Amino acid sequence: MKILLTSLLLLLSTFTFSQCTDTIISPNAFTPTLNTNSEFYPTYINNYTDYKLSIYNRWGMLVFLGNKWDGNYNGNLCERGVYLYEIVVYGDECTRMFYGTVTLIR
Repeated sequence: MKILLTSLLLLLSTFTFSQCTDTIISPNAFTPTLNTNSEFYPTYINNYTDYKLSIYNRWGMLVFLGNKWDGNYNGNLCERGVYLYEIVVYGDECTRMFYGTVTLIR
């Protein structure tokens, strides 16, 4: 039993666990037809180095995958309403996912 416990402690001591406690800031609405506030993207990602943005409509269909959404899907304007987003941020030591909603205003 002592050998098993020592082996387990040695095994656990070789792993490094990182804490991803940072937050991001993103708007909750945007108007793609105006000159200002015409794209949706996280405005602050703290110490993360990169991100990927996914936008889903109310039926769960993926309408955008990239970095900045302009309110279009396949070259057509999306209808106004609430969309779900998933932002995956990448840092030096960790990857984290954030979820929320954004309202597209026309």
